[in-house]
Amino acid sequence: MEARCKALLPVLKAVGSDPVGDLSRIMRLPFTVNIPKAKKRVRGRKLTLAVPAYPAPEPAPARGFKEVLNALASAFGVSADTSGALVPASSAKKDGPDLAPDTALVVEIFQRLENGTTFKNRETWVELALAAHGATGGDEDARAAFIEWSETYEGFTPGEAERVWNTAKPDGAGWHKLLTLVELQDPALVAEMRQRAAQGTFGDVSDAERSQMGEAAAHAATSAHRMKLTPGTVLAELKQRGAVFFHSDENRPYMRLDGRSYDLSSKVGKSTLHGLLENAGLRLSKNARADLFDRMEGLAHAGAVQELWTRVAVPGRDRIFIDMADDTGGVIAIDAHGWRVSHARDIPVVFSRSGAVSPLPAPQAEPFAKTLDTLLFPHFNLPPILKANDPDDEGVQARAGVILALSSYVRPVGAVPHVAFVGPNGSGKSTNADRLKGILDPSGHGRGLPPKDIRDLYVTARGQHVTILDNASRFGADLSDALCALSTGGGLSTRMLYSDGDTATLRVKRSIIFTSIGDILARGDLAERTAQVQLAPLKTRKTEAQLQEEWKRDHPAILHALCDTCVRALQILPAIPLHDLPRLADAAAFGEAMARGMGWKNNLFLEAVRTARADASASLAESDPMAERIGLILKDSGGRWTGTLTDFVAEVQKPFGGMRLDFHKGFSFSNRNVSGVLRRLMQPLRDAYGWEVSMHRKGDSSKKLLVELKGSN
Repeated sequence: MEARCKALLPVLKAVGSDPVGDLSRIMRLPFTVNIPKAKKRVRGRKLTLAVPAYPAPEPAPARGFKEVLNALASAFGVSADTSGALVPASSAKKDGPDLAPDTALVVEIFQRLENGTTFKNRETWVELALAAHGATGGDEDARAAFIEWSETYEGFTPGEAERVWNTAKPDGAGWHKLLTLVELQDPALVAEMRQRAAQGTFGDVSDAERSQMGEAAAHAATSAHRMKLTPGTVLAELKQRGAVFFHSDENRPYMRLDGRSYDLSSKVGKSTLHGLLENAGLRLSKNARADLFDRMEGLAHAGAVQELWTRVAVPGRDRIFIDMADDTGGVIAIDAHGWRVSHARDIPVVFSRSGAVSPLPAPQAEPFAKTLDTLLFPHFNLPPILKANDPDDEGVQARAGVILALSSYVRPVGAVPHVAFVGPNGSGKSTNADRLKGILDPSGHGRGLPPKDIRDLYVTARGQHVTILDNASRFGADLSDALCALSTGGGLSTRMLYSDGDTATLRVKRSIIFTSIGDILARGDLAERTAQVQLAPLKTRKTEAQLQEEWKRDHPAILHALCDTCVRALQILPAIPLHDLPRLADAAAFGEAMARGMGWKNNLFLEAVRTARADASASLAESDPMAERIGLILKDSGGRWTGTLTDFVAEVQKPFGGMRLDFHKGFSFSNRNVSGVLRRLMQPLRDAYGWEVSMHRKGDSSKKLLVELKGSN
């Protein structure tokens, strides 16, 4: 046994193994039997199984425990301390550090080691100098190779390398430490050196044995590299590869690597990162991986706050970045000078992706140089244009509504509009919604039913640039208010877990696409933020496969035309008058610039948007019983009425023409409820009829709320 251990010792040292730990395992191997768990409880059965497999050894002479321990320590190249415990040779007192099998290997390392980032850190560079000195015993050739290699780094003071080498202590680090440090920059070089060192150790064995031992040493080197991976070393490796840790304004931890961001607090983010580590050969056990993620989250929370974008980023008003969400890290960068496809690592913004995001195709020019509208609108079922350049034409209004939405998708500055496709069965509502979302934000989320509560709405919208709520019927007051908040940017605080009191804040600004058979916008504030597009039944139909094939064929050209249109729109935008813009002014201004870039007549887009909104307001007012009663009050009072809110509540409940106000079931005619209805109707009544509704406090001590109604001139 002693002879076998002595033969194994050089190999273990050559591959960087721990002689104490590994040799002790090898010693125990012949006397270790793996017994099935069910049989371990019966000692007699265990011995019965062990004896036939491992016959009893020859009787050994009686020796004391310390005598045996010292003999083993001498055989293994280690010493025993006073307590009788084995101490590794590197920790025991010795004449010098562990030497390299051949000084020429150390010289070759410095000749082949490339100038990287690892040893720009002076502390690491000094450690390397001491290790090289110890591994070669201060050999002159190694000294010259180290100094020549060090001088390739910018910033090192002339003579610094020689001074550090000459002052190195003879009992410093050696060969094993040298390999460990070099491995941080060039693992392949270290694996080769370990293999060659192991082969050199057995120069007197046969060729077949040398080949087998060389393969075993290479395998051991690779295995040792994997086994040495810890959360700390993996974290250092990630930092060396450029990983940056930060947290969002929602206090969610993130890591950014090679332009891609990973949410360290989500299962999807951790799963994706786990796959990245596996592919990079940075494999850890489950517990070690959990420790790594905990450390990464701590670094992220201690890092800077970084704004995150989903699919489209606008860091200012004159630059647009579109995440293509492909495997190449492509990002479309647009400004007034042109557009190009860049890499995510080269842009000044950070994108966040959900698990269901789908990639955009590469933009490809259409051979006949068609404009965006001529390429895009054939994929939509919209009312036909009967009077071109007429803002009252339903076809023009419908296309203006789509352009308004698209302008906010590609440049989400200010409040963003929602879109409602309304029409009977078979009018292509869902296909229209799919196409509008799919221009910039294709994803596996698809269409969804309206959420049951506000939290579900925010969570659903947060992971997408554009969200589709299909087959909506009617939104309650709370959900309607939440949709209004999404248009301008709203925040929702919610508990992270039902088992604790921690809260998470969701800050979201998103555009929503609704589809509905009937009118779903019963509240004026939501209607003002929504572009409504009325649809008619399709006259001809195509299969879903046909529709998908046509879209897949034209999508690259549509994306190319969109980029061209955005460049022209950014050039035109400064010339758009800002004094008479409708609500959603930022989207309307950029929509007008896009329309002009596609060849539309100046102000046709804006006039069509205004007319469509007035028509929608009129429809809303006509269906609202309170608006009807205000009309009767104005007619009865000669076009003007003023009184307190209490007076107005009494007035609207009076019978007119023998009929009382027929409001929806459960409505309470309290001052608070009626004032809320009046505020929501102010803009629709102004847009539809030119009526002015105002509320203000009286100037006397009573401070009562006055209501003033004015009819159109």
